[in-house]
Amino acid sequence: MKAFNSIIVLSTLFIVIVACNSKQANVSNTGITQVEDMIQRGTEFDYNQKSLDINTLYKKMQKTSAMETTVTGEVENVCLKKGCWMTIKNPDGEPMRVTFKDYAFFMPMDIHNKQVIFKGKAYQDTTSVDMLRHYAEDEGLPQAEINKITEPKVEIAFEATGVYIQ
Repeated sequence: MKAFNSIIVLSTLFIVIVACNSKQANVSNTGITQVEDMIQRGTEFDYNQKSLDINTLYKKMQKTSAMETTVTGEVENVCLKKGCWMTIKNPDGEPMRVTFKDYAFFMPMDIHNKQVIFKGKAYQDTTSVDMLRHYAEDEGLPQAEINKITEPKVEIAFEATGVYIQ
């Protein structure tokens, strides 16, 4: 009888441990939150809600100067100094730069080609020559390429409040 009670206690303990560990957020000591199979940075949001792809976002931005939305895309580049920005691939043109609200969080620098879901504000922006050169330096481009940047750029930019990396 004692052996039977021990088996029941151990089985119950095993079930509780497995149930508590499945698909819950796990915050590590690095400040990265693991949610299911994704890494979360910034403010949490419902990543299952409808999101736009970059092409749909660009079409909607033709009718407005700014909008709050959620976007899904593939990372093309990340700031190699801190992870303080990322660019999202755009099959129809220039990639879109994503910065992070109030400089409050950064991306891992090894997320090239990863899928991301991010929420925040898309807006029309003119990026100065100095800032474009700064981004080029952060990207690790050679000085000859940086020197070729001589004009500001009008583009759609995005300030994210939260990001999920798949």
